Amino acid sequence: EANRASARRAVITVPPAGQGMSMSSIAVIKRVDPVDPNVKDPDNPLRFEQGKIIPNLGEAIQPKRGAQVSFFFVVYPAADLNEKPGLTLEFLLDGQVIARATPELSQPDAQGRIAYVASAPMETFKAGRYELRALVTQGRQSVEEHAFFVVE
Repeated sequence: EANRASARRAVITVPPAGQGMSMSSIAVIKRVDPVDPNVKDPDNPLRFEQGKIIPNLGEAIQPKRGAQVSFFFVVYPAADLNEKPGLTLEFLLDGQVIARATPELSQPDAQGRIAYVASAPMETFKAGRYELRALVTQGRQSVEEHAFFVVE
C-alpha cells in the first residue's frame, strides 16, 4: 500500500563440527508414520526403527485423557571415549523445573547414533508454556538442547 520495500542483511556463523560428542535438536513429535522396511533411507534424520517422525511445528498441544507428549532426538557419542553417554531430562514450566529423569540410553546403531524417543503422560501437564531440557554427558564432555511447547 505504501509502495515501499526494505531488506535486512543477516550474518550466520556456523562453527566447525566438533570431534567430540554431540546431539541433534529436539523435535516435539506430532505423530510417527510407518515406513516401508524395503526403502532404505539412512540419511533421514527423522527416521528410526519404529517409523518416521512428523514434528509438531509449534501448534499448541491439546491434552486428552490417556494422551502423551513425545520428543525425539539423536545422540552422537564420541567414538574415542570409553564411557557410555548419560542423559538427564528436565521439564520446566515458566522457568521452574517440575520434573527430572535420568533414563538409560541404548547402544549406538551401525552409524554410531543413538535415536531416543521420550514420552510423558499429558495428565501431568496443566496449561502453560513448557521447556524440555536434555543434557547428555560422556566423560568430561556435555551437550545440552532445548525444546519448547505449549499445552492448552
